[in-house]
Amino acid sequence: KLQFLYFIDTHNTHDTYMISPKKKRCLDHQPPPVQAKDRPDYVAMMLTAPITDVTEVTPLKRAEVMSNGLGCEVYLKREDVNLGFGYHIRTAYTIVAGLSKEQMKGTVVASGLGNFNYCVGLACKKVGFKGKLRLVCPLTTTANLLSDLGTITGFDIEILKHGADVHEARVYAENLCNKTPNAVHVHPFEGPEPIAALGSIGVEIFRQVANPTTIYVGVGTGGLLAAIKEYAEVVHPGVEVVGVEAEGNCALRKAIEAGKVVEIEGALNHFVEGSAVATANDHAVEICRVNPPRIITVTNDEICAAIKATFTDTRTIVEPSGALAVAGLKKDLLTHAPVKTHKKIAILGSANMEFAMLRTVAERCEEREVLVTVDLPEEKGSFNKMYHHIYPRQVTEFSYRFNGGGGAAKVFMSFQLSGKETGEAVIDGLNKAGFATLALRDNEMAKSHARYMVGGRGAPPDERLYRFQFPENSEALKNFLSALPSFVNITLFHYRNHGADFGKVLVGFDVPVDQEVQFQDFLASVAYEFEDETTNPVYRLFLR
Repeated sequence: KLQFLYFIDTHNTHDTYMISPKKKRCLDHQPPPVQAKDRPDYVAMMLTAPITDVTEVTPLKRAEVMSNGLGCEVYLKREDVNLGFGYHIRTAYTIVAGLSKEQMKGTVVASGLGNFNYCVGLACKKVGFKGKLRLVCPLTTTANLLSDLGTITGFDIEILKHGADVHEARVYAENLCNKTPNAVHVHPFEGPEPIAALGSIGVEIFRQVANPTTIYVGVGTGGLLAAIKEYAEVVHPGVEVVGVEAEGNCALRKAIEAGKVVEIEGALNHFVEGSAVATANDHAVEICRVNPPRIITVTNDEICAAIKATFTDTRTIVEPSGALAVAGLKKDLLTHAPVKTHKKIAILGSANMEFAMLRTVAERCEEREVLVTVDLPEEKGSFNKMYHHIYPRQVTEFSYRFNGGGGAAKVFMSFQLSGKETGEAVIDGLNKAGFATLALRDNEMAKSHARYMVGGRGAPPDERLYRFQFPENSEALKNFLSALPSFVNITLFHYRNHGADFGKVLVGFDVPVDQEVQFQDFLASVAYEFEDETTNPVYRLFLR
């Protein structure tokens, strides 16, 4: 006796699967775990989710640069092109479309992170909502994302901020609903429908590419990971679904370990705001407890590098949570030798990047940049000697100040590696040459604070300060140092590569009074634009 459930046609793979307690799937795949009677039939719900009313099938594109660089076939699932610039529209619309006619005329109170609440507003507009919309966000939510939503939708929208995380915002929203007549609470954790809506992404992936090897999914509450895992186990059990969590945002991992939803203690990583949740989705935990998926943890620097890598392949700037999957994919392939024919898929979650955050991303995205501190003897020519051990590598940052107390000066420097060389090899060469060097790659205080504070007072009496514009190439500094007269001692040097055609360099010179004419001749011979800043009041106040 055959108990019919459903058929799935994966189009490109042409595999048809029949799921039955008494029948195995074709191609000799093992049957999925038997579902409990009260467990939702997620796959059937995924296949019938009403997401086509609000979004078209999002592209799955081969990432040319990442594929060539990582040694396998890398594909990006472009959820960032959705309405609302992320996958959250799938969840928001599925929930809103299920509201009754009376609820459509009342008050909708939505609670969640900014991306979800933004998409609730867009979904309400799509279904012709006629009531009032109140959005409750954690206090950490940036205002920019929601500030224009009223203009876009034409609704009467009230934005309320409450609580340190999504859980506290949800409790506040529930209390608000209880006090408001004809109000309904909308949030992304209620019932199986949100999981089913997100599973539609998995449905699309398996119709777009044949035989993928691994699918990487960014993790916050775990809903998206659970949805893709659930669908993959039915359609193609050989495909591994891997979760990627940001360092500090490990709600799902902790819940799987505990076997139940638990609250994370301590501060969350709000740099990755879209995944900064203290508790996981209980439905996601229920799915992921069975055959737990592998979960990779990535740092903020690895996320910034993933944002840059995504931009290189797509010319799109995704937000940190949207780049989690790419960060995990890259880390995984750099840890385990890739197979050229393997197809690795990363889901780009969202692209609601805060413009002010770009500065941090640009500072932290360079994987091949080496950050060090170097002891530089306070003697003429030592700067040039040290630089010869760096050349022809591109110096991207250099901060130095004359040490008036004697001994060696501390130089803060970063440079770009070339080819397959390692930073350890360059650092070892500097140490052997007598320049004591310390690597700062994992020193958070140095990267976030000290690099901007290096300097201070200590100027010799005859110091002159000049601001130059150097072309952004490795020859510029070499030519400058080679042309420097032997009677001139560099007492201050500050430079940081900002990606422009010209780098701004601040240089202090100790110039003997009787060598003034020769020094002016040197300046006249320099091929770079410069400005005398010796009388600048900021120099007098902070650097002398």
